[in-house]
Amino acid sequence: MGRLHARSYRALAERYQRLGAEVRLVAACDPVAAARDEAVAALGFERAYADYRELLADPEVDVVSICSPNFLHHEIALAAVAAGNLSGSRNPWEGLGGAVAPDRRGGKGR
Repeated sequence: MGRLHARSYRALAERYQRLGAEVRLVAACDPVAAARDEAVAALGFERAYADYRELLADPEVDVVSICSPNFLHHEIALAAVAAGNLSGSRNPWEGLGGAVAPDRRGGKGR
């Protein structure tokens, strides 16, 4: 799923050039070293982390797309919001028990 998301995000700036959007794939996260290497070499991420908490602490990360197994979405989404990141997940925010709502102001105060 993460590969599809990465390719789609890269295509956004190309598809909607008139909007002047800049898309940077700043960081990927995967516990598997080979997947991290592929994220950088083949998908165009600038760097990759083994632990999502490291990724969330990266000051250059503004938006997080959660592509982990479903049972991890809740934990990662809560951590992303707490870290000040805009967060996207296939699962609705209502699935988080009403504990959080996405902050639409631009991530980390930007």
